[in-house]
Amino acid sequence: MTISRLLLILNLCVWIYFWWGFSHAAYPFQRNPYGHASGTGYTFWGYSIGIAESPFAHQFFVLMFWINLPAFACVLLTGHAVLPYAFSEGLYAGLSEDAWLLLLVMGLSFFQWYAIGRLLGKVYRRLW
Repeated sequence: MTISRLLLILNLCVWIYFWWGFSHAAYPFQRNPYGHASGTGYTFWGYSIGIAESPFAHQFFVLMFWINLPAFACVLLTGHAVLPYAFSEGLYAGLSEDAWLLLLVMGLSFFQWYAIGRLLGKVYRRLW
């Protein structure tokens, strides 16, 4: 098994854990009691986390954030410049702006770990 394949399988396990944790921690969508826009937080088809509380209060979110930090940073730096134009109502196709960004992070994280695996494989072959 190659290093890239192993890292991709491990990343898939992290995302399975994330979505399992999200499904158990999510609550029905509600407007933010502090007056933020209705699309804040991570809302997927009527279920949310991170509206009234920080998403970092959930261990599954913290794990996903730190493991996929390069993908998260890349999406946050580029995604917030493009997506707000599509979110005048707060939700688009049942997902909040942050939910769309999270889906982009998920896709980019697989490329991130594939590239890291390829790099580690090349370094390993050179050393041995």
